Amino acid sequence: MKMDEMIKKLSTVVEQTAKVVQQDAVYGAKFGSAKLQELNAEQRKLRAVYSAGLRAYALFQKGMITDSQLRTICGEIQQLDTDIRKYQGMAKNFAKRLRIR
Repeated sequence: MKMDEMIKKLSTVVEQTAKVVQQDAVYGAKFGSAKLQELNAEQRKLRAVYSAGLRAYALFQKGMITDSQLRTICGEIQQLDTDIRKYQGMAKNFAKRLRIR
């Protein structure tokens, strides 16, 4: 995800959060928190994917790709994907209660 896409996504999250807070302060705060956690996990995932790419490329250039090192990075990415799905589900549940799409 490019930086301008990240900024656009952050803007969308902020706009959604503002709408939610206007409707219901309690669920609005929970929705905003879930969306922020989702965005933070997306950013961590982006850094991990970038690190995996840099590491793989450096090893490729040396002819030294080792599966265990890449497996560790991929495991981090997999965990972040799980976290992201969890935060998306939380936000979706709060949005349903607030009738937000």
